[in-house]
Amino acid sequence: MMRKKTISTKIGITLKKTTDRYQMIRTFISSIMKKLVIFLLIGIYVTSITQLREESPSVQMLEGEIRAGLTTPLGGYHTGKAQVSETLILASRSDS
Repeated sequence: MMRKKTISTKIGITLKKTTDRYQMIRTFISSIMKKLVIFLLIGIYVTSITQLREESPSVQMLEGEIRAGLTTPLGGYHTGKAQVSETLILASRSDS
């Protein structure tokens, strides 16, 4: 028979303490994930409301930009040596 008692953590999550450690960990992670999902949904809702109230930036009928640069990986790539390579970015925006 498992013993259960309620404990509270510092982040405000109430857990039922059982002798099964894996069940306690699953319950802890589940409660954190529920709070995270609710927090993200509220953030998306608030962001969407503020985006609706903002005016869209003025864009000409057709805008574009060209960027060029150099890139290098931070480490070896697929057991090869890190090499510097070139980058070319072409971007365009239209008023539609």
